[in-house]
Amino acid sequence: IYKTNQKKESLKKKRINPTIQRKVFKAIESLAKDNNYSFVLDKSKNSNILYADPKYDKSDAIIRKLKK
Repeated sequence: IYKTNQKKESLKKKRINPTIQRKVFKAIESLAKDNNYSFVLDKSKNSNILYADPKYDKSDAIIRKLKK
């Protein structure tokens, strides 16, 4: 039981409140737009793209290509 509770607590700590998360991402997007950044990257070990200018989104082009 102790290990199960430890795991639950660990998972709770890793989660970010959705309201705070939205505020953080809005701030990142605002900073990127204000400074004309095309991308904002997370510098942690498991790096992610936190913001990308929509003009670089090629999803529709890829879907069109796949439908041919």
